[in-house]
Parts: sequence; structure tokens; C-alpha cells
Amino acid sequence: MRPSALLILPLLACARPPPAVGPPLPAPPVADPGVDPWPDHPLLTFFRALDEVDLHRPGAQAVVLHLGASHTASDTFTGPLRRTLQRRFGDAGRGYVAAGLPWRRFRVVDARVDASRRWTYPRGTRDDATGLFGVAGVRSEASRRGAWVRRATCEGCTEGATFDHVDVHALASPDAGSFRIHVDGALEATVHPVADEPGLHVTSLDLPDGPHEVEIEVVGDGPVALLGLQTTRAVPGVRYHNLGINGSRADHWLRMADPVIVAEVARLDPDLLVLHWGTNESTAYLPPDPATATPEDFARAARRQVDTYLQMLARLRAGAPHASCLLVLPSDLVPASHPALPGREDPCPPPETTPNDPEASALPPEDDAPLAPAPLCERPVPPSLTAIADAQREVARRAGCATWDTQAAMGGPGAGNRWRAAEPPLMRDDGIHPTFAGYTLLAEGLADDLLRTWEGWHTTPPGDTPLPTTPVAP
Repeated sequence: MRPSALLILPLLACARPPPAVGPPLPAPPVADPGVDPWPDHPLLTFFRALDEVDLHRPGAQAVVLHLGASHTASDTFTGPLRRTLQRRFGDAGRGYVAAGLPWRRFRVVDARVDASRRWTYPRGTRDDATGLFGVAGVRSEASRRGAWVRRATCEGCTEGATFDHVDVHALASPDAGSFRIHVDGALEATVHPVADEPGLHVTSLDLPDGPHEVEIEVVGDGPVALLGLQTTRAVPGVRYHNLGINGSRADHWLRMADPVIVAEVARLDPDLLVLHWGTNESTAYLPPDPATATPEDFARAARRQVDTYLQMLARLRAGAPHASCLLVLPSDLVPASHPALPGREDPCPPPETTPNDPEASALPPEDDAPLAPAPLCERPVPPSLTAIADAQREVARRAGCATWDTQAAMGGPGAGNRWRAAEPPLMRDDGIHPTFAGYTLLAEGLADDLLRTWEGWHTTPPGDTPLPTTPVAP
């Protein structure tokens, strides 16, 4: 059994149900669901929900809401997590996804999305954002007749292959236009979300469980603002919502007004809240002179992250007061340049290439000449990253959340250099984003740690806290 990379920080206990993770793991012993073997565990609500699902209680579901920046928005990390959990506990639906195609290369796993070209996508995380936004942080707006967005099941997928319910989240307003909802080509509803005050409007449709395509078409009698679509299944299992915006920070998310976000979180009803920021914060929360700053200077600057996360958790808990919470600490960072590092040039430039020499390439290799491995070029880790991770640990202690240390799971500070040099590469050459293989490795590590910690929750004596951390990379 690999030791857990899940750092559990006991404090406030959350009290509601949650999900679990891990594919070929044996079913854990399940205690009497009426007795909490570890009542002060920070993942209590989530673990209770997993127990209910594992016992196949009618209607039992474990729901996760995972928010963040590019690591979350691309679904390359959350996709394997979702699949692992659903293969272990059952598929309760793909969950909530922003409507349409809010940016280039918008990618979701286990669902199909598409849209006409007549939509605009204001983001609530931008400085000039106005109006109300939902938890996804983006609106899909159109007023021209015939504009459409689609959401469908995933063809040939094990997960996301069926659903039996769809919720369409839109903004109601005094001048809102109408839209039609078609399911599998048939008109199911015409919606006119007019209200005296702007707010959330949800249209719910029950369907036979199976593959479906949902299309939303603008009627043309006024502006339509969609927030997202949720597809679910009324079976025991896990639902894993992932929502993120590339390049965002947690304080950007706080710019959006509360009412619709709180209403949507309540509607999604998560058992586990996951916050996954930090990389972009490492370039934002900096002392006045980063080149000469001390660790204490970086720590003082990173205090802003503590306040931001506590405000975020307060807002999310207004909609999900009993949900457990998990902070995914930032992954290792070895960028070509960074404002917290001296110098602006990449210490690891790409190797020089020489023109092809036909005669040289025709020479036979020297049989006795051993192939020397290329030296590993080490890029430094920005000191601000450590300060941000420490700030998030403080949030976890104060708010009663668990943490998962992504950098430690990768092998510790500077491990990104080895991930870049791995074959195949586990991190892109930007030193910021893992590759698909790297994201999958991390997702499987977190899933494994969650499941093993859930298993231990049934037997660990009260007061004992599992803290082991082990790299997931080979």
C-alpha cells in the first residue's frame, strides 16, 4: 500500500455526505453508518456520503465541486479523478458544465459540447466584468434568433454515456429573452426567464435514462444569458463537477457577486468542496523587491491568499454549509522565468540544432561508444510558491479543511525538472503544466490517497491523523 499524500488537518468537522476514489482497490470495511468512527475528521461529510453510496442506499450520491484555474479548467486532472471515482462507486452523472464554448480549446471529459458562432462569453474574473455570474464564472450570451448551444452524452465512453435528468441554469432579468430546449431533436420546453430582479433561473427536465443530446435555441425576442447545464442520473454513485478559468486566481473569483453563486452551489449540493489555485498567485503576491526578498517577505505577501481563501470558503459554505473541504496545494513550478527569481533568461534553453549532414549521418555508429545520458538542467523553484502553499496550509488549519500536497506528490521542490526530462515527459517544457500523462499520474495519486484515507477512517482511533506523503512519479 502506498502511503497517503493526503494531508489531513483536523479542526472543524463538516457534517454531510461525500464521494470516494480508486479503481482496482478492494472494498473497504464499512462501519455502522449511524456511528462516525472518527467524528472530527475534516472529510467527514464526504466520507459519510461515500459510505452511503458504497452500501447502495437508494438515492445515495457523493458530489464533488472542484474549482480552480487551468489545472481544473482543462479537465485533464479532474477527468481521470472523476473516472476513477465513478468506476469505483458508480456514475451519478457528468455534472455541471458551462454552456457553449466559452474559450478556444474548451475541453470537457465524458461529455460533448458545441455551440453556434453567435454567442459571446463575458468572464466574471476580469477587471471590467459587470452583471451577475454563476459558479462557473462565465456567461453565455446571445440574442439573435437561432443561436444554439448543445450538450450531449459521450459516444463510446464508459462514464458519461447516459443521463436521466438535465438542469439548464440561466439568468432571469426584466428584459430576458426566451429560449427553447430540444432533447434528441424534440421540443421539450420554451423558457422565458423574466423576473423583476436579476437572479438564477433553473429549468429541470426528467428523461428516460440513456444517451441524449440537449440543444438550447434562442427565440430572438430578447437577450439570453446561460450559466451552465447539469446532467445527472438517479442512481447511487459519484458526481464530480469541475469548473475553472485559465489564468485565474482565487481573488479573481471573489470579484463576482454572491447571490447567484450561492444559489447555484446550493443547487449542486456538494459533499466536498475542492479549491485548486496557487500557481498564478505565485506571480501576483510578491514583495516590492522580489529579487532581494527574504522568505519572511514572501510569507507576508502571501497572507493575501489566506484572506482570499477564507472569504471563498465562507461564500461556498453559504450554499453548502455542511460540505467537507479539500485544498489542493500548488504543483511544483520550474518556469523558464518568474518575477520572484533573478534574471529573465531561461537557464535551460532548448538544445541547439545543426543542419543535417548527409555524410555524417551515413557514418556507422561506434559499437563501443556508450551513450551518455544528457545532463539534467535544473530550473529553480520560485520562493513565492512555498509561501503560497504555506498560506493555504494555514487556511486549512483555520477552516477545518484537508490538504493534498501536489508538489510533494511530484517528488518535492524541483521535481518538475525531472518531470520535464522524463520519457515520455510528465511536464510540459513551460515548467508549469503537466502533460496528459503527468496529470493522469497525479489524479490517480490523489484518488488513491482519498480512498485509502477513507478506508482508514473506519478504523483509525480518534485523535490520530494520517500525514504520510509519497511521490507518485516513478
